[in-house]
Amino acid sequence: MKKFIFYILSFAAVSLIFACTSTKNLSSYSPDETIVFGNGGGFTGGVTTYFLTNDGRIFKTTSQQKDTLFLAKIKKKEAARLFSEYDRSGFSKLNFDHPGDRYSFIGKGFDSGLGRITWGNPDYTPPVEVTDFYQKLLLFIKNTKK
Repeated sequence: MKKFIFYILSFAAVSLIFACTSTKNLSSYSPDETIVFGNGGGFTGGVTTYFLTNDGRIFKTTSQQKDTLFLAKIKKKEAARLFSEYDRSGFSKLNFDHPGDRYSFIGKGFDSGLGRITWGNPDYTPPVEVTDFYQKLLLFIKNTKK
């Protein structure tokens, strides 16, 4: 019986150690290490924002719930590919700010104004490269919810 209790306590201690390992939170990333994307507007005016970090972590926040939640982690290789595609695309230099009642956005870093692409106004069509890249990012979000 004493051995059984010893094993249970040992297992609990090891589990606690692994549960307490530190994970990097969103505030520890520089703006260059984060692609920010999401959508908002509509009747409620709510905004959902996702953050993809350069090491593959995906975080989410909403205007209704200010806490930033860790959603999932994708492979670093996939994250590097997405960051490379973003940088090669020239999105940071693209001046496209045409939100509508409902809108989508993408940018790099936390600053919501600088280098952010916003679309949704039906009178302005965003470049197809922007919407295609945005859909790729949303696909990662969709696949993490399985």
